[in-house]
Amino acid sequence: MNSKAAVLDADFKALIERLSTKYGAASNACLMARIEYLIAQLTDRGRVTSDWEMLRRQIESHYTVPTPSRSRVHMHSNTSVGTDGEKIYEFSQEAYTELYGGRVSTPGTVIREVERGDLRDLRSGDWYLYIVAEMDQLVIHNEPMSLTELIASRTVTEDGPLPVIHPTLAERYGFRVKAAGEFSPVIAEGGAVVGVVVNSKSGHFCPAPQTLNVACRAFARVAPDARIVPVAVRLRLTD
Repeated sequence: MNSKAAVLDADFKALIERLSTKYGAASNACLMARIEYLIAQLTDRGRVTSDWEMLRRQIESHYTVPTPSRSRVHMHSNTSVGTDGEKIYEFSQEAYTELYGGRVSTPGTVIREVERGDLRDLRSGDWYLYIVAEMDQLVIHNEPMSLTELIASRTVTEDGPLPVIHPTLAERYGFRVKAAGEFSPVIAEGGAVVGVVVNSKSGHFCPAPQTLNVACRAFARVAPDARIVPVAVRLRLTD
């Protein structure tokens, strides 16, 4: 391990200790620190330590706690089997119109299908929404999420414009997806995409953690030289 890597490791451990003492080991502050450290390791392709898998499991464990009920939303999501035998998650078009209709305006350049090499124009380390549509199209929202949205979710209020949500990405695909979640590209100084951290966090479609296999295949197609890092999210909705 070189001296720079050793300093990074020491700084991270000290930061986690301070945040754990102040906010708790399961706090969002610790979660964000772990995610940023994971991305920092991916930025240098050779910097994968023996603690790397443990770090990924710690990030996954943050999402296994029960989340508040979203009955108005998740009750409108159903599953079926597609023509290729893979599970399809479908959000009700009628419910989308009733709950969100007329409150979102997204230019075509903001929501787009991704082809090989298209991730290079995103910001490294920022987080974006994605879906994998029924015919395996990888669709992303081209604008990164704010820190508030990442931690507290994209809350819909009674007034004001609608924040972009996963059904918005899926609207032109019949609200039918194979996978949905968030991703963060890791882009080297020369512009090469060296890593993609991808999760299955979608409160509207509530995809199973296994859908990460579909998502990882989709990201591997558009970034074949990148290391794809899946982070499973098990949303357990409470009553």
